[in-house]
Amino acid sequence: MTRLARPAMSVAEIVIREANTAERRQAADLVITAFSVTASPPTPNDRAALARAITDGYADRTHTTALTAWSGTRLVGAILYAATGAESAGFPADWAVLRALGVTTDAVGRGIGTALTVDAVGRGMTEGAGGIGLYTADTNLRARHLYAALGFVVMSPGQSSELARAGFLRGLKEDS
Repeated sequence: MTRLARPAMSVAEIVIREANTAERRQAADLVITAFSVTASPPTPNDRAALARAITDGYADRTHTTALTAWSGTRLVGAILYAATGAESAGFPADWAVLRALGVTTDAVGRGIGTALTVDAVGRGMTEGAGGIGLYTADTNLRARHLYAALGFVVMSPGQSSELARAGFLRGLKEDS
């Protein structure tokens, strides 16, 4: 069997920017596809609910910023950023929240997810967020490795307020 080489793509050629309205739908579709490969829920109903949640999140221009990664004219990754006060999701109100990170299958392992997350974390720090929160499934090992490498720590329920008082900038909660 002949293995096809992945097209050349380096983080240096990636441009990260906020998505416009049309790009938000494209970004949602990309993330839904990425989740179906890496963190697919076990039932069709769960998959449909996840797809709706991702689509709704990317459509919400009032509470979220959709950050997108582009290789030329091709969308290769996306993440949602919610500024402090926009969405607590169980985190303290002064924390920013990251949601729905995904990259295309040919971009996995090329630093796109890292670049998007670092950009979003930088926004939170610039805005003076008391912390950066996100949820990920304990079965999503690639995401957990990425977040740990970026300084996120797994938090137990109720721990986020103690971390915020201690000055930690990042938190990670497991989906239950």
